[in-house]
Amino acid sequence: MVLRDGAGRKVPVISVGNITTGGTGKTPTVIMLAKELQKMGRKPAVLTRGYGAPKLADGTRGKSDEVMVIENECPGVPVVVNGDRVAGGREAIEKRGADVLVIDDGFQHRHIARDLNIVLVDATEPLGVPGLVPRGTCGSRRTI
Repeated sequence: MVLRDGAGRKVPVISVGNITTGGTGKTPTVIMLAKELQKMGRKPAVLTRGYGAPKLADGTRGKSDEVMVIENECPGVPVVVNGDRVAGGREAIEKRGADVLVIDDGFQHRHIARDLNIVLVDATEPLGVPGLVPRGTCGSRRTI
């Protein structure tokens, strides 16, 4: 889905992801992109699903460490937490005034049209750490 602002203009989408499990520097890359976009006079918003957010006593979710780091490092950049990236993108555009979206860990989310995919790989372990998730990057179980 292509996201548009209130005037019907297409809003650019940059997706940062990886093909192995964790540790490739997605969040620092998202932070760097958001800061550079701000320097260019753009109004970026970061879309994330908020993985690892603690469950609060009232049953809601708090903020994940990644969300708090992005908010701290990128003052003025809205961080929209929503597992539905299309809905999160609409919120960022309509309610937060974003004119460019940066998706954290968005490589596998194909419902939103992207203008740029940045896929990160750990150069020291390009195929990931051997072993099963959560230790390594192989997602399938061993068979006997």
